[in-house]
Amino acid sequence: MQEKGIDILALLNVPAEYRSQIRVDISLEDLIQFAEHLIKGIQHNNPALQQKPDIGRIDLAMEVTGLTKSTIYTKVSKGEIPVLRRDGTLFFSRKMLEKWILEGKQLTNKEIQNNAASYLK
Repeated sequence: MQEKGIDILALLNVPAEYRSQIRVDISLEDLIQFAEHLIKGIQHNNPALQQKPDIGRIDLAMEVTGLTKSTIYTKVSKGEIPVLRRDGTLFFSRKMLEKWILEGKQLTNKEIQNNAASYLK
């Protein structure tokens, strides 16, 4: 990331009181590369921002659901949890598991009453 011999990263080391006095011509490409560099640094230092894989094995299912390995295998055998099978191997989708969890929402008493009223109409 250099433009006319200026190292953009080195500019970060300029003391704050002198920064307003410095004018630098920076190309758009250098600015984009610098922004990507910052984003990678932030993602690297913050595990919550790192992109998580959507497809995984039993460890992914345990992470998403908070269930134990044996509970997940029991639910798989009973057909109670979404699972993908390929050549006898079990795979889980983060999106499918999250949707499955959200579909298990317990209705409030008000929602039950509204559903009953709608059904009786």
